[in-house]
Formats: sequence, C-alpha cells, structure tokens
Amino acid sequence: MYWLIGLIQGDGYIDDRHIEIYTSSISIAQHSVKTLKKLHVQKEKIKVDIYSYISKVKMISKWSLLLKLPSDNFKLRKNTSPWKSNREKLRIRVASKKLVTRLKSALNLIKNQKEYVKGLFDAEASVDIKGYIEFKQVASNSGIKTTLEMYNIIGKLGISTTEPKIKNDRNIKKDIYFYVRDLKKYQEEIGFIDIDKKLKLQKLIKIKEANKEPSVDKVNKLLKEGKSIWKIMNILRSPYHRIRQIKNNRLITRQTR
Repeated sequence: MYWLIGLIQGDGYIDDRHIEIYTSSISIAQHSVKTLKKLHVQKEKIKVDIYSYISKVKMISKWSLLLKLPSDNFKLRKNTSPWKSNREKLRIRVASKKLVTRLKSALNLIKNQKEYVKGLFDAEASVDIKGYIEFKQVASNSGIKTTLEMYNIIGKLGISTTEPKIKNDRNIKKDIYFYVRDLKKYQEEIGFIDIDKKLKLQKLIKIKEANKEPSVDKVNKLLKEGKSIWKIMNILRSPYHRIRQIKNNRLITRQTR
C-alpha cells in the first residue's frame, strides 16, 4: 500500500473519489494492478487508458494479458504529447471512495517508510550514468516538503546523499534536488520496482566495484564505432569519469589538428 501511495504522489492523482496512476513502465503497471487487487479492489473497477501513436486493437490484448485484466477494462487513446515515444503510456484509474479514504488515512501515518520511498523514487527519481540517483522536485512548497522528507528518511537509513539544493532549470523554473551516492546501500535497503531503473542501478554498482582503468585505444575504437558512453562503460567495466576524460581528450586532439 505504501509503495502505491508514494507512486501516486509522484506520478498520479487522487481526489475524494478517484485515484489515477500514469506510467509507461510495464513493471510499474503490473505492480500497481497487483497492489490494487491486494487492497481488495475488484478487477472490474480497474480501468486503463492506453495512449499510443499507433492505434491498434492488439494493444488491448497485449495489456490485458500483461495486467491480467478483462479487455473491456481498456480503452485506446491517441497520444497527443509533443514528445514522441515508441512506448505506450498508461493511465490506470479506479473510482472508489473507500480506497481513497484508506490511502489518505495511511498517508497521514506512513508505517512502511522504505516502501513509501520506493514508490516515490520509482515515479520521480532518475538513475544517472555518472554514478548516482537523483531525486528532484519543482521547488514549490509541496516539492520542497516532499524532497526534504525523502532526504530525511534516506538519511536515517544510513544511505549517503548530498545536501538538498535549489537550482534554476534552464531559467524556466526552480528545482530542489539531492543525489543518492551510496548506490549499493540504496539497492539493499530500498531498491526499485521499475525494471529499467533496477537494471541500470545493478549495472552501475558492478561498474563501480570493478572500477577498471580503460585502455585509451579501446575507448577510442568504441567511440569511433559510434558506441555511447553508457555502452562503453558496460563493455569495459569502467566508470563514467574515466571514459568521459578519454572522450574529451580525443575531441581536443581532433580540434587542435
């Protein structure tokens, strides 16, 4: 339940009678539906809108199978977002005053803080190839409150982080953020449900532990082949700063020729 509360706070909506969850992650969608069923929400009440540029009926069959819900629960919607993506975006909706009351009551007294953090981080955090997890919110009153709350909970678990800071985001808005530096401790204590974030975190931990000094020739060869820094990091088991330094030196050399 507390994972779901965190997820809704980050990527969802709740009022007096409804909850909504927005995601493009299969693992998050599956876990959301599974959690709703555990909270005794009848499957007929779990409605799913599928937003996609490709309006094909087979998508309903696909998601019906993935989420183990009747096909009548699904509707295809046109994705009007300016940021095109090959992945479908889902809106999972439940109309239940009883469920809303239960979730809001639990939010007032979070009994499982780890699951609550996991839900919010599944929704809002990003795993950066530079070797940290970033949690960021718009620096509104609620954003600052949520970020400081996450920072304090994680700190009490003994997970190393940076101090929260406020920065300008391209002079459009202000964000408040902090970085989780101890990736292994975070993985052990909290982790992710989102499979993409989970796998990226696992790979970063392995790279950090290996911490290999890369061959300049090998890095240059892979760069010439068009490999990304992230791909090279995984191939050579070498952290971001080592690969980046070689790439920068390569660019400087080419510019001075």
